[in-house]
Amino acid sequence: MLHREKASLDQLVRELKSYSEGNRAHDFNPYFSIHEVSRRTGAPKSTIRYWEQSGLFTAKRDPDNDYRLYNEAHLFKIRMIQVLQSSVYSEETVNLKQSIARLELENIEHAMKLTVSIQAYLHKTIKLQMRALYFLYRLIKDYC
Repeated sequence: MLHREKASLDQLVRELKSYSEGNRAHDFNPYFSIHEVSRRTGAPKSTIRYWEQSGLFTAKRDPDNDYRLYNEAHLFKIRMIQVLQSSVYSEETVNLKQSIARLELENIEHAMKLTVSIQAYLHKTIKLQMRALYFLYRLIKDYC
């Protein structure tokens, strides 16, 4: 699962780099419905609503029907949050989620720095899990 999250974050980093290097235009004007965001990110609509209610991001509202409107920057935030969702609840994950919440949607450079922090967190978590598996293996081997 961590490997999958790491791969997802690596893909997000590549996309952010593409934006920051000017290979992709900074066009945050097209808006998507919650259904489209759910389809693109794989996050359930109820989860997206919950994250918004929790203050991790704020979507604009359509003045005609009050539906939520999301742009490309929201997709980046949602994907960052997804990477941290299965992480163990800790002060570090809370701080990372708060950083995501404070992230200015159009600030690609800050988003890049934040993804580096998330990557470092994932690397540390994977390393600790591998170490735990090693000691579990040794324990089992000693008793068998």
